[in-house]
Amino acid sequence: MGSAANHLLFSARQPMLALCHQHPPGPATLRSALPAMFRDPTAHHIRAIRPALEAMQRLGFSLRQCLAGSGLDPALLDSPAAQLSLAGQQAFYRHLLAISAMPLLGLELGRAYRLEHYGMFGYALLSARNLGECVELAGRFSPLAFSLFRIQFVQEGNLARIQFHPHHPIADDLLAFYCDRDLMAVWEGSRQALGIDLPLERVGFMHDQRAHQAAYRQQFNCPLQFRLGWSELCFDSALLDTPLPCPDPETSVYFREQCQRMIAQLSRQSPFVDRVRQQLMQQPGQFPDIDAVALQLNTSVRTLRRRLADEQTSFRRLLDEIRFQLARDYLGEGLRVAEVAALLGYSETANFTHAFKRWSGQAPSQFQP
Repeated sequence: MGSAANHLLFSARQPMLALCHQHPPGPATLRSALPAMFRDPTAHHIRAIRPALEAMQRLGFSLRQCLAGSGLDPALLDSPAAQLSLAGQQAFYRHLLAISAMPLLGLELGRAYRLEHYGMFGYALLSARNLGECVELAGRFSPLAFSLFRIQFVQEGNLARIQFHPHHPIADDLLAFYCDRDLMAVWEGSRQALGIDLPLERVGFMHDQRAHQAAYRQQFNCPLQFRLGWSELCFDSALLDTPLPCPDPETSVYFREQCQRMIAQLSRQSPFVDRVRQQLMQQPGQFPDIDAVALQLNTSVRTLRRRLADEQTSFRRLLDEIRFQLARDYLGEGLRVAEVAALLGYSETANFTHAFKRWSGQAPSQFQP
């Protein structure tokens, strides 16, 4: 694997999880127990707001100003496990709109999002062969982005269209903000992937901010449409063959497989299975047994086993999935095998090594950077 691939792989191995805080977070909008792939898709990792905060600070607003009244504890911004619910996100962005008094703030914040902010998803895009492949991947794996829209790629003759369809409920007062932010983020992402500006033929908006169309035209330098059923970026389809600066087939395959795996797990989740996972993740490293989980869920062990079987899973399988995910994250962070074994509740390192080989077919040391 080339140096570019090694760099991408090393960067992408940043941990998605770590030990939860000993005391639960104060704000009710934060969840810090489960991996993002096991949760409500409208809840995003706390890192989703970091680019927005950096952009606000460049505009002259302090971190304290940005978080005041949002219910967010600044200490949680560095938590590898904290999640921000849809209600929490909306409260945060409403506050930014209020203190900035900028009706086009979404454009400013969207520009701050870079592909590496999206983890595996972003690296899959960066390692694609050309723009067409990059756009196709963006549509295929869009549930992994920090968005409330479903991204769809459509090609009609000489026109290629990246469309943003509503996929989750969006408050009316935030529709323009979310549309602008995500349109700009994707356009900036294409700039980053290509190394040049992507010339646009037309930009369409779901909202009706015609009063600011001069500012929009200055930003996108193309004709505009408002009050559509979706938002979209339109460009010449001939540009789809434009090669990306750093294509890496081996790296691309790896990241696509990881994205596909996360998408599959999202589609398989059920409310009951999610509740079991939440109980298992209350305190990583001190996983409760099946009797304790059944008690917490106010059911019998027999019923718990039956309901998990109905979902084509089992208590042991869920526990293994969680431990395996945590193990890979910890190993990717650079922790020693013995440290990971202790974090996952194994009294003997050899027992953890044996379990890890059973899960992956490889020794844990092979997952370390």
